Amino acid sequence: MYTVLIEAVQDPESDHFDEEIGGAFVKCYFRDLMGTDADEHGCKLIREYGWIPIDVQAGEILDPEELSEDSEHLEFVQEALGVGESLVFHTWPAEELD
Repeated sequence: MYTVLIEAVQDPESDHFDEEIGGAFVKCYFRDLMGTDADEHGCKLIREYGWIPIDVQAGEILDPEELSEDSEHLEFVQEALGVGESLVFHTWPAEELD
């Protein structure tokens, strides 16, 4: 399991644009992708959701077998193991950018 954290802003041309949202850190979980492939695939998926990636943080390898039952990652890792990927958008309000 590979994870990467990508900072993104909304595409103002998106049908889902919400002026109250300033941006997001998007945590991406991938079952089979590693390194640059995960970075590029994460950015592609984020664009498909109507967001613009602006910064890619270093990724990390996550061993699902080592997660505890109360891990904050567990739900998303299980989803990625089942369908191949999981993206979690942690948004912040627009006024926090001022």
